[in-house]
Formats: sequence, C-alpha cells, structure tokens
Amino acid sequence: QNIRKVFVYLVADDFAELFLFLGAMMLGLPLPLVAAQILWINLVEDGFPSIALTAEQETQGVMDEKPRSPKESLLNRPMKLWMSVIFCVTGLAAFLLFYFFLKTTGDLERTRTILFGLVCVDSLLFAFCVRSFRQSIFRRSIFSNRYLAAGTGISMALLVLAIYLPPLQKLLSTQAISWGDWLLIFAIAFVEIILIELFKKRLFGRVRA
Repeated sequence: QNIRKVFVYLVADDFAELFLFLGAMMLGLPLPLVAAQILWINLVEDGFPSIALTAEQETQGVMDEKPRSPKESLLNRPMKLWMSVIFCVTGLAAFLLFYFFLKTTGDLERTRTILFGLVCVDSLLFAFCVRSFRQSIFRRSIFSNRYLAAGTGISMALLVLAIYLPPLQKLLSTQAISWGDWLLIFAIAFVEIILIELFKKRLFGRVRA
C-alpha cells in the first residue's frame, strides 16, 4: 500500500505539471516554470514527503477490507481514475493562475514565482491526502505520521527561502511576493484538496474522518 501511495503521489503530481506545460505551449505562452524551479520541486518539495510516505502505518479498517487478488496490478481502476482527477484539477488550477497573472500583470518572473509557490504548496498538501485511500485528510490524526509532518515543514521552510533568500532568488529566478499572493496560493490549494477529497470518497468508498 505504501508503494502505491508513493507512486500515486509522484506520478499524479508530475503529470499535473505536464498539463500546465502543454496548455502553455498550445496557447503560445512562455514556459510557466524554468528548469531550476522544476528541479527544485521534484527534488526538494516532493522528495521529503515521498520518503516520509514509505513510513506510513495505516491500520484503521485494514481488517475490514476484502483480500486483494495476487493478480491485481500495482494500480487498480479507482487509483487510475483518482490520478486522472488530480492531474486535471491541479494542472488546470495552475494553468489558469499562470494565464490570469501573466495577462493581467505582464510580469513573467512574478507570475512564475507565484505559480512556483502554488505547485509546491499543493504538492505538500496532497501528500496528506494520499496517506490513505479510504480516510479523509480532515481527521484528528492528520499529523500522526511525524516523518511526513516534519518533511512537510522542512519543505515549506525551504520554499520560503527559495522565494526570499537572494542567492536562491538568483538561482531559481524568483522574487519576493506579498501576503496577498500567499493567501491566494493557499486558497487555491485548499479548493484543490477539497475537490480531490470529494473524488477520493466517490472512487474508494466511504471516507472515514
């Protein structure tokens, strides 16, 4: 199950970036993120949570589940459908943010920085969604995996440094953003998580709080 969680987390997350780039290319827009930002997202922001997910110890309701067939593939149908939902929801949200800010401000570096922040934040929040295919993210034991909580905290701190620390600004082509920008980033990410959780409940059955 943990192998499945890590696989879903990494693949669905990366395919959302693919959606973003394909949309920008089709409309003849500049690249939404530079190479250094993509590398940072894949190594730093996704790295710590994916490692922490291998230590997930989900026990609630395990004995109530039907035995899995030994012939079942790594990804079953509900997982594939859920990954498609994540791909569309997070990819579309990122693309609309990029398109809106680029067209209204004309500031490509600021737009990329805000998009960079959104992709990182929704990736970190999504790690808590994928902790369980049957339990909701909105539960009392949300931080019971202390490795994931610590990894997410470290990744978030590194994201802040990537946006505000001058040497990293130069390396990653970022710039300081306002509190209003952060509020927008977290608001969009929260809506994404709500939609992802609703589809998780529909695809995997009743999601326990």
